[in-house]
Amino acid sequence: MIEHYKATYMNPGTCYYREVQFNNPEGFSPVSVRFTAEDVTVLGDYGCWVFKGNIRKPLLFFSGDHTNPGYWEEKLEAAPGEHYDRNVDEDALRQALLDSADEFGIKEDDLACLASSRDTAESWYDTVDDLRTQCGWDMCDEDVSNVVNNARKPDTRYLIVCEFVQRAANIIMDHEPKDLSNG
Repeated sequence: MIEHYKATYMNPGTCYYREVQFNNPEGFSPVSVRFTAEDVTVLGDYGCWVFKGNIRKPLLFFSGDHTNPGYWEEKLEAAPGEHYDRNVDEDALRQALLDSADEFGIKEDDLACLASSRDTAESWYDTVDDLRTQCGWDMCDEDVSNVVNNARKPDTRYLIVCEFVQRAANIIMDHEPKDLSNG
């Protein structure tokens, strides 16, 4: 992949945004990763993705040697389509519930109807929430979300986007290692 880096300044000394564009030689459209002081936007064949939310210095947050898709997803504000619920692995969800059995009062027999309950519910969250109510599990809404989220399989597009973001952050850091106080 060929990369192109540019920084656009609105006022002298104040960076408006920094952008790295990856040109794919295989004919796909370019992927652009843009960093501002508060967010990161990725545009290209993988759709539009926006990472935001209490990221004080996005370049520092996303740079480094390893991507952290699980933690970064907490910062994901916009993504193409619904990529959360469809990626729940039923076996992983069952195991996550069993692993939490002592903490929440879950019995193995309670999970016998997991798959059939999913057929009538709108989402995996609703399925677990319904079972929680029916079986009297000692879980709050956040516990239900955590169990379901921990059973999700990684979305391939999302993982690729994370790699682009990290690579772009590292490229920018190499170009501007001195002062990142302006974003």
